[in-house]
Amino acid sequence: MAAMATKIFQKVRRHWLAILIAVILGVLITLPFFYFQEKLSNEYKGILNQVTDDELFYMARIKDVMDGHPTLGNAYLYEYKNQLPQQLFLPEWLLAQPLKFLNLDIIQGRIFYSFILPAIALVLTYIAFYLIYPSKFWANIFSFPGGKGYVLNLYFIPAYAFHVGLQGI
Repeated sequence: MAAMATKIFQKVRRHWLAILIAVILGVLITLPFFYFQEKLSNEYKGILNQVTDDELFYMARIKDVMDGHPTLGNAYLYEYKNQLPQQLFLPEWLLAQPLKFLNLDIIQGRIFYSFILPAIALVLTYIAFYLIYPSKFWANIFSFPGGKGYVLNLYFIPAYAFHVGLQGI
């Protein structure tokens, strides 16, 4: 067990720059949430900025799972919550489980996922590029959102990034 921990620690030490970039990316993505909350103080009503039009839909589906409606027949109508879904409900169900475990509401969960999922996506992209061509320099360049290796918009849409990850794209 100790040998495995040492091996993991050595790999993390060798690739510290990618992990640092992932943490910086997560902080930069979540910073506007805290900035506007601080700037508006009492006038802040908990409304989060939206990057895409689908974010409220996915947040509503995750909220329904947290409220005890795992099949999510319709995210907008109260009457048909326990009906069969029109689309795959597994990503929203999986995203809701850590929020229930950590006792976070949907707003706190969105901020949490806005930090953790882009960081994970960047690290996984770094690993993929490093396995293709074992150069830390090129793996960092192509995995960083400013580089040409990854579509920047996917870092900002946690539910969409999770859908893509589950579908194996």
